[in-house]
Amino acid sequence: MRKLLLSIVLMGALGTGGWALYHRDQIHNPGDFLRLAGEQLESVVPSRRAEWETGGGQVIRVASFNVAGLDQSRLSNPLVASILRNIIVQFDVVALQQVDAGDPWLVKRFLSEGGPQYQHFTNISGVAVRGDQDKSACNVIIYNRDTIELEGNRHYSVNDPDGLVHSKPQVAWFRTRPRGGEPAFTFSLVNLRIDPRSTGDEILQLGPVFRAVRGDGRGEDDVILAGDFGVPAAHLALPEIGRGLAPLVRYQTTTTAGDAQRDNLLVDSLATSEFTGEAGVVDFLKLHNLTLADARALSDHLPVWAEFSAVENFEPGRVARLNRPDRTRN
Repeated sequence: MRKLLLSIVLMGALGTGGWALYHRDQIHNPGDFLRLAGEQLESVVPSRRAEWETGGGQVIRVASFNVAGLDQSRLSNPLVASILRNIIVQFDVVALQQVDAGDPWLVKRFLSEGGPQYQHFTNISGVAVRGDQDKSACNVIIYNRDTIELEGNRHYSVNDPDGLVHSKPQVAWFRTRPRGGEPAFTFSLVNLRIDPRSTGDEILQLGPVFRAVRGDGRGEDDVILAGDFGVPAAHLALPEIGRGLAPLVRYQTTTTAGDAQRDNLLVDSLATSEFTGEAGVVDFLKLHNLTLADARALSDHLPVWAEFSAVENFEPGRVARLNRPDRTRN
């Protein structure tokens, strides 16, 4: 028995040492070791379904989903259309990236079947999709007019005269529609996608983009960056990205293959105290028991989401609860 226990301990030590050696470029101190081990352990835990009672507390859910060049031919697949509709109706605001820009009525036709409460707008980003250089993509923001108002009908693309970001960030001024005369939560949503061919350079523009939107004349300190950033949450939390910016989805993979974390939502953790601490991933592959091929017919990404109070918080300086593990509701 003692020999067996000794063998198990030795095997564990060798395995841990090999794992640490493989990740030696990411481990510089004991804290890095524990953080990376925790992230990888959490990433293998199956994501639970984002589901809630629509008549519950005064909250809104904001989602981001890279649909990887979604076009009419893919939406003609009843399974793809059904799953996408199921995803959209779960949220109050959805930021889509990489929608086919060659068909300006694509999203309008699709939403017309989901009910009149859904509104959308687009911006052309000029990004080639799926290797097709003749095809451009657009960002699309969809919102539920029953719960969200587009303030002053204001939406725009961030000016980038130097071409520092390949896909122009899309911005919308939103306010919630809380019940009972409560003060509305107002926020600016930024929908963007980092070009995977220049992740290192473009990711450093997140801070300047955030500051540009915060200083766009609205006087709004609650800014939510939503999109495909191409890197895991730990990279988005680095000081050089933007001090105070905090990724809301932690420890969960965001691809259908379950091999990477690329999509997220970021806020200023000191300003946006309306974040409830609830955030996660909608794993539609497991939810609908799909094959990987069927899931990829919609996208190779999974939607990410976060929950916010629909009522403006008047506790200045209260830090949003960012230290809780990601949770989705059963």
